Amino acid sequence: IVFALHILEATGNYQDVTTFAATIATAYENNTGGVINFDGDAFTMASGDTLSASYGTSGTQTLNLVLTTGGVNTSNATQAGEPTSGTKVLAFSGTNARTFTPDTPLLTVSIFNTDRNSTGRNPQLTVVYADATTASTSDANADNWFFHCLAGTVANPIVSFTISQSNFVRYDDLAFITAAPQPTTPLGLSGFTYSKATGDCQVSIKGLPATAYKLVGADDLDFGNP
Repeated sequence: IVFALHILEATGNYQDVTTFAATIATAYENNTGGVINFDGDAFTMASGDTLSASYGTSGTQTLNLVLTTGGVNTSNATQAGEPTSGTKVLAFSGTNARTFTPDTPLLTVSIFNTDRNSTGRNPQLTVVYADATTASTSDANADNWFFHCLAGTVANPIVSFTISQSNFVRYDDLAFITAAPQPTTPLGLSGFTYSKATGDCQVSIKGLPATAYKLVGADDLDFGNP
């Protein structure tokens, strides 16, 4: 993402554009996020169509975004002076909202609306979380470049997002971070003591308190050789 333009912040953003640039770079390095810049081959989308993007340094991760509603006059196009990076933008003509449903829940989603010299065009980003609650940006217009950024949590991720406007608006650089489960420390045996005289043993497992047990028929136990 290139930020040579004067970018304004939509109200309600999770992070500002400068902070999020570092956040998405880290996610990309960790193979959990990426940016769709719309600079590939020309395309149009209708409701039910899927926009697919590979992401991460490995290039093996794929996010599929299904356009579930609003798929009319949705396409990428070359538009001089408007893109936040590259040469193409995502164009939404009309006033209908477009809802995208990812095949992987998202931790964060962001997008820029571009400058069309019109204060009367008011783009908005809305997300729906797993618990069916929502969040939205506000106070943006198409007389400037505005950054929209919303986030969920691993426990309550984003399951769909909607981009809406009051008139024809163009967008660029759709960034996302997937809600990848946080790594956990695997349980493992860290200690074991046994008394043949009493039949008592104590087992220590990483991450759990030590627990004492009494073995029945301990004289018959054979722990074998390593």
